[in-house]
Parts: sequence; structure tokens; C-alpha cells
Amino acid sequence: MDWITDLGIMPVDHGAMGSIHWAVCPHPDLVARNGYIHLPAGHPWLTDDRAAAAACPRDVTFGGHHWLGFDTRHINDRWPSDAPTPWDGEKHTWSVDEVIRCTKHWADAAWLASQQVKEA
Repeated sequence: MDWITDLGIMPVDHGAMGSIHWAVCPHPDLVARNGYIHLPAGHPWLTDDRAAAAACPRDVTFGGHHWLGFDTRHINDRWPSDAPTPWDGEKHTWSVDEVIRCTKHWADAAWLASQQVKEA
């Protein structure tokens, strides 16, 4: 968690799925939460970003120091605290619990991918 601590963004929640660490952090500038996973050295997704993107609940919008992340502040995203707009029916309304669930699911997929490499 040193990388997140260095940014000054403390996680809302964090944990691990096997060797895959995950964290959900507040967006530094916006009312939103972002999900991150940390891949250990040798993880297959470090050289296959398409596999990481396919398992991600949203577009992968961050990568660095073995961390991958997605954010929940795209054009079709909203948070309950957002001011209402005429287009809200076309947008996905996020909750912190949902970001946590999605991040855990992504971490679980990353852990399974690492296990498949070990079995091969």
C-alpha cells in the first residue's frame, strides 16, 4: 500500500485475493471512488493488458508500479451526490459498495489468471 500512501489517498477499503492486493480510493478531485489492483512480479497481465482490460469492470484508466486502476467518473457515470440532469436515466449510478464489489471481483479474476500460469 506504499504507492497509495505516497499519493496521500487513503483507501476507503482494501484487502487481498491471494497474492493480489486491491484498494478502493476516493478520486483526488471529484466525488467518486476508484478501484485498484496490484499485480505481483511475473503476473501474466503485466505483459497482456488486453486480458486485464477484459476482466476489468470498466476501462483500465491507470497503470504504474504494478498497479492497475479504473475510475467511475466517465460520461455515463454518476454518483448519488451529483446534481440531477435530464440524462440521468442513461447514466450508471455508482455506490461505494458497488465499486468495492467490482474491485474485489477484478482482483479475484487476476488471482485466477495467476494460478492458471502456475498450473501450465
